[in-house]
This record gives sequence, structure tokens and C-alpha cells, in this order.
Amino acid sequence: MNWRDRDNEILRRARQHVCCARHFLDLFGTPQAAYRRLARLIEFRQLRSVGEIMVGDSGRPQKCYCNGWKPKPDQIRHEVLLTDFLFCYPESDVVRGWLVDKQIRPDAEMTLNGIKFNVELDTGSESHSQVRRRQRAYIGTTDMMLFVTLSERRRRGLMANCLDEVKELCLFGVLGDVMEEPGGEVWKDVSGNEARIVGNDEG
Repeated sequence: MNWRDRDNEILRRARQHVCCARHFLDLFGTPQAAYRRLARLIEFRQLRSVGEIMVGDSGRPQKCYCNGWKPKPDQIRHEVLLTDFLFCYPESDVVRGWLVDKQIRPDAEMTLNGIKFNVELDTGSESHSQVRRRQRAYIGTTDMMLFVTLSERRRRGLMANCLDEVKELCLFGVLGDVMEEPGGEVWKDVSGNEARIVGNDEG
């Protein structure tokens, strides 16, 4: 990949997602090269920095980038985690930011193998009653719903507290498991049955 194609891919990702440096490392030989080029693109006003997040309990904050929209400061971590999830399925068609359905307002819409999924990235900051209120927006819809959590305990809680009206549409996954094996049976329905969202020869 030449440098023009690489820059175009960086900017394409930044238009569609909220990214940090790790979302571009596959385009570079070393992390240092990635950091240098991202800094230059900001200097050239081609790439927009939208804030910083801490990754883990120590270390320096990481810059975050997005050209498509400007997320609220308290939503940047959530949006970066959502990018981590969406990057697990690079073959999918993704809609997020201001372009999602205005009535349902999922965190993202993802179409994979002809199936549309409404994606909800759950960081555990809301109570189960708040999540159930959020689920009411999906009553009457027919598209599948993916609830992506950060822990197995949270997944079990969401499964146990899912609204009856939407439970047949829902699959629940833990982000770390999905990132490790996106094509595997890492999803569960409300009854605990395992599922995958791509075919056996994909992922």
C-alpha cells in the first residue's frame, strides 16, 4: 500500500468511526510510524482529534480521532469501544453517528451477510430498568439486536432483564470474547443458547 492509499484508508476509517491509534496500526510497520503520520494529518487539518481516553489503569492518555461527527466528551470511550467491536466484522456495512435510524437511535447499525443488526454497546453505566426503557424503542421492529457488554456478569444481567417484547430479537456478547473469535459461537440468546453471526467459513 502506498502512502496515498494509506492516508485515504485512515481518513475513511475516521469518517465512519471514532478511532484511536490502535485502529490504524495494521497500516504501518511500527506504532511509532503510525503516531508520526497521525500527528502530521492533524497538522495538515485532514484528521480531527476529538479528545483523549485512558486505556487501562496506567499509561498516557490516547488521542481519539473522528472526521464524521464530534462525539460528546463523556461518550468518547463508549464510541472507541464500539469501534473495537465493529472492526471485528470488517466485511459488514456499518452506519453510526448521526446517520442511524432517528427513531430507534441504536449505537450503530451493522449489515452482515444480508442481515441487519442494531448494535447496543453496554458499558454497565445504566441500571437494568434504564436498559429496559431503552429496549422499548425496539418494540415492533424486526431487525436483530446485538447487546455487546464488557463482562460475563453484565451479560447475564442483561439476559435476565430483557423485555419480553424484544427478547426473540436479541443476542448478547462480551466484547473480549468477540474480539478473540468474531466468527465463533460467542453470542447467547436470552435462554443461554450459543450462536454465531457469521457462517462457519467466515470470521
